[in-house]
Amino acid sequence: MSKRDWREPFIEQLEKEYNNKKCFMCKNDVWEEGVVLRKESFFHCESYKLKSFNFLQEESKQLDKGESDIESEN
Repeated sequence: MSKRDWREPFIEQLEKEYNNKKCFMCKNDVWEEGVVLRKESFFHCESYKLKSFNFLQEESKQLDKGESDIESEN
């Protein structure tokens, strides 16, 4: 199997298993943001975020209303 062959099924499995679920730690009824994969070596680290579609949709609605989020506040 080539590198390209495993990527799409891997992302689909991550979506199915971890994304688009309600946050189990939150008191409010909110979507989980997603998952972060970290590739680490001795001197270097790379991080990749796979955001939940439902989270992105809700985030877009809030931005359209003019509501700010914690990440974009300075």
